[in-house]
Amino acid sequence: MPGAVPAAAAAREVPLSAHQRAVARAVTAAKTQVPHYYLKVRIGADRLRAWREANGRADGTKVAVDAVLAWACARALLRHPRLNGTFTGELLRLESRVHLGIAVAAGEELHVPVIHGAEGKSIHEIDRELSLLAGKAKAGGLAGAEVTGGSFTITNLGMYPVEEFAAVLNVPQLAIVAAGRMAQEIAASDDGSFRVRSALTLTGSFDHRAINGAQGAAFLAEIKRILEEEL
Repeated sequence: MPGAVPAAAAAREVPLSAHQRAVARAVTAAKTQVPHYYLKVRIGADRLRAWREANGRADGTKVAVDAVLAWACARALLRHPRLNGTFTGELLRLESRVHLGIAVAAGEELHVPVIHGAEGKSIHEIDRELSLLAGKAKAGGLAGAEVTGGSFTITNLGMYPVEEFAAVLNVPQLAIVAAGRMAQEIAASDDGSFRVRSALTLTGSFDHRAINGAQGAAFLAEIKRILEEEL
């Protein structure tokens, strides 16, 4: 009959993998035990888009946006070392090098492989390493050393129609930056004129026990300056 509603299928019970259970415990602890606060900044992305157009991979494809963001975050962390480390509630451990975790979805699981010593690597070097690690994550072949020792994390949902989002801290790290999609927008210039530009929103989540609002804001401002002026 027209408009008839089909009979509902029986519900399925889907057991979580050991990795998914570990992630569930970690994010529950982070969200319930760590006082998050969130700041966001709008990034003009014309330079980012132009750089990717002019500096492709050897095979002609574009460098991942994550690689450019990782490079910018690594530089910003060198200038704001207070955010580059971990906190247990008793001890703040600040790293001398930048070990960047990059969130990677692998089927129904989420992995955070780490690019160690990212501050000393070019965008292309980060891109190649990230591609290798992402491939291993999706194949379930990440080694222990490739997912441990992170001092900061980046997560990106810009490949979806997600404008912005706030991520849960990857404890015991002090901060995480979440990137939304890059899109065209109309922006006002200082002289009152208008133009079309590329832009994206970065949202930082910070542990308020160790990072105050001014420190978080200054860090995001530095990422913005690097992407808009140094790239």
